[in-house]
Amino acid sequence: MCFWKKKMNKCKYPLDKVDFALAYVPADISALVLPFTLLKFRKKLWDKMADTMAKYDINSTRFFLTCTEDDWQKKNTIVCFKKKAGGKYDLTEFDETKMGKLEERLESFWQRDITTIICIGKDIKEARFRFSPWHGKNNINGTVEDAKDFMRDETTQTIFDTVFLNLWERWKTKPIIFEFINEPSGAPELLFSWYDKRIKVGKKAKIPMKRMALNFFHSGKCLELLTKHPKVWVFLHGVNQTGWFQRFNKAGTELQEYFFTKFPHFAADSDGHSVEYPGKGLVGKVWNPVFKRPSPLSIKQGLKYTIKHQGHGWIIMSAAAYIDTKDGNKPDLVRWKKIAEKGIEKNECGKYGVNWNEFSEIIKDGDQIKVVKLPELLAIKKAARSLMGD
Repeated sequence: MCFWKKKMNKCKYPLDKVDFALAYVPADISALVLPFTLLKFRKKLWDKMADTMAKYDINSTRFFLTCTEDDWQKKNTIVCFKKKAGGKYDLTEFDETKMGKLEERLESFWQRDITTIICIGKDIKEARFRFSPWHGKNNINGTVEDAKDFMRDETTQTIFDTVFLNLWERWKTKPIIFEFINEPSGAPELLFSWYDKRIKVGKKAKIPMKRMALNFFHSGKCLELLTKHPKVWVFLHGVNQTGWFQRFNKAGTELQEYFFTKFPHFAADSDGHSVEYPGKGLVGKVWNPVFKRPSPLSIKQGLKYTIKHQGHGWIIMSAAAYIDTKDGNKPDLVRWKKIAEKGIEKNECGKYGVNWNEFSEIIKDGDQIKVVKLPELLAIKKAARSLMGD
């Protein structure tokens, strides 16, 4: 008797080959560390999620290494650092069991040639910092207890570099980009100095610049930093619709003239929101309502527009796993797949507060003109094939 195993999908345009991020986050950035708590969020569905993404030409995704924003997440999410006596973490050592769980999930993407962008430093903000393993009270390593000192304190920087280098040694052969910190705050000079030191640490360890990433900050200091380290990835947050690209990719604008056209890895990220250019897509049921994600139409138009104007891609975050769930820590990957791959129905637009024009497209079928659903993943695939000349 012969049993046929379904062939695994592979990414058609690997990020390290095309240097253009066709990036997509299907179950929020924190999903890597969430426990498999429901039948609709489990390993089998996780693998299917990654395989579906490869099928539709996704070449990268983004995750947090840790995410402990409140008491529930502090107690229930996977924290990969080893706990010592007294329940405090040692940030210089990994818990092999918990790290194994993360790597099992990451392998789902790595095996399909999908690059994982891993943000090392998360929750370095006042309201959340007390729950973080980086907070001095939660570890044995002598890090700071005030988030405002995170980038100033020498001990904290040394520990951060140790974590960074330990991750590099562990994952150097994998398709991975190390993003240093999520949405850091502070004076431009401080951010410049901190990023500059981290990149130099990476260079000394012979880590290629395009395996490191930072968030865009003050334009002048960021330009100074990129002039020194031109090949690192830079992600500009809050980009959720086509209009943003049409304005800032226009010839003569500061971003276009000094960043998009000059640096090979300057890309957009839909994390966050813009008051001037809000998203026109879906939003999680229990999320802040301003966190609307890009609509499929914006995805298709925005990707095509930015690459034609020397941009280097877009990290597109989906809300499809969360639009019907009452718990933001329990994504529904069954619902995600249906929406991301099949789209939403016209009669569902009112329920989700979106415009059908943003979730459909006009196509020619013989002599007829039809309006059909435009799913998120198909929007990416159509843009990718157009951009790559396929």
